[in-house]
Amino acid sequence: ALPGAGATIASIVAYGQEKRLSQNPDELGKGAPEGIIAAESANNACTGGAMITMLSLGIPGDSVTAILIGALILHGIRPGPLLFSQQPALVSSIFIGMFLANCAMFVLGISGARLFARLISLSKAILLPTVVVLATVGAYAIRNNPFDVGVMLTFGLIGFLMERLSIPKAPMVLGIILGPLMEVNLRRAFQLNRGSFWATVNSFLKSPMAMGILIFSAFILLLPWLQRRWTERKHLGSA
Repeated sequence: ALPGAGATIASIVAYGQEKRLSQNPDELGKGAPEGIIAAESANNACTGGAMITMLSLGIPGDSVTAILIGALILHGIRPGPLLFSQQPALVSSIFIGMFLANCAMFVLGISGARLFARLISLSKAILLPTVVVLATVGAYAIRNNPFDVGVMLTFGLIGFLMERLSIPKAPMVLGIILGPLMEVNLRRAFQLNRGSFWATVNSFLKSPMAMGILIFSAFILLLPWLQRRWTERKHLGSA
């Protein structure tokens, strides 16, 4: 339920975590079921998480809930903590609708699994041009700007080179997506502290929630190193 993150980041993070914890990480990226399940389950789970922040805090969890907030405001409904007491029928309808949608997706997934699996067996001569055309149309349709198509092709080339050089792509994708969000909130923090760097750092260190997030982030960053050390010691002990 990270505000502003959305399904893309959730899929990347879940895939990276699965690759980190998998007993056969080299198989991921080659069609391993574990990687597909991790990314797609995180993608689907983000729908409910984005709705939590939208309904309870009035903060969009992704682009879809941002549109929903705009639609609700146009109808005179302000998402936030008071929504549950002022519009209980609306909140209940949203919950029921999400439950029914998940049931429908379950039935669709079970009944169409074999049909969807056949897409994998398509020839690359058919699949790759189709993906390129859809990606080009999608990039152009966002703002009707040919420059966006150039950006897509450039980053496609960068991604290809990173794949050839065995450079992980997830950190770059996370940086591109989260970078603007971080910059906006950093400017907001400086404005609240009248542009003082040390006052901003001091207010951050005084917040228990901020310190908890900082400690948790440090632990997540150190976790791969700790796992490698534990594995090395285990191998040395068994030898």
